[in-house]
Amino acid sequence: AAGLRARDVIIGAGRAGQGGIAPVAGFVSLQALLAAGGDLELLVVRDQARTVVRWQQPAAATDGPRP
Repeated sequence: AAGLRARDVIIGAGRAGQGGIAPVAGFVSLQALLAAGGDLELLVVRDQARTVVRWQQPAAATDGPRP
């Protein structure tokens, strides 16, 4: 199933479509990856199994229509 669950443990991340997932050193490293934007593939441990989850950056919110 796609998406993260409450008890998932993120152990690695990489840019979607580029191959290669590197270990995530900690929460600060994960925050930096998410802040950089773009689509990520996250390697998570779920129920003692490794699963790759595609993380898509949410669209930026706007205050309304722009000219």
